[in-house]
Amino acid sequence: MKLKTLSTGTQESTLQRIKDTSKIWRVGVIITLTGVVMYIIGFSTNWWVTVHRGSQHDVDYTAHYGLWEKCVKIVSVYNGTIIKDYCKAVDNKAYAVAAQVLCTVGLISCVCGFLLSLLLMLRHNIVLTTASGCLLILGAMMTTVGAAVYAGNVGHEEAKASPDFSVFFTLSGCMVLIVGTGLQLLSARTDYSSID
Repeated sequence: MKLKTLSTGTQESTLQRIKDTSKIWRVGVIITLTGVVMYIIGFSTNWWVTVHRGSQHDVDYTAHYGLWEKCVKIVSVYNGTIIKDYCKAVDNKAYAVAAQVLCTVGLISCVCGFLLSLLLMLRHNIVLTTASGCLLILGAMMTTVGAAVYAGNVGHEEAKASPDFSVFFTLSGCMVLIVGTGLQLLSARTDYSSID
């Protein structure tokens, strides 16, 4: 274990505290940041589910759903003229509202957990480490459930519906978050000492 140098008697300089943080913890924070960014991208884009019914009655119908918005495009099969092209808010069905709440609370939980993990750079505390880890894992679990509820129910409602990149980005972000959180919690077991 590294010994920490003290400046001004009892207080350690901020720079020295940052230097003394574990390499595992730093890697965990970088991985967690990557997961949060992936989560935000997936959360905010509207390509969670895509519906392509193909050509029916001389028109080609495609739609893509996000957590907040549904976009529909209807094109004439004969000359490619766009008949309808619009976006509107997702219907207030119970599953959509439940998914929105779960994913929003999950996002807030993940952001708060990440901010707490950044605070750990300045003040090493097992309580903060545990709180950060719990918030991150709770947020990832809530989002996973919300995404599954949303994609599953839209798939039940719409024929030929398939999950799209936004839901995969969100779920991948959650997986990356859990790995980063695991590394941060692992570093707490090593008492923030550098593993060289």
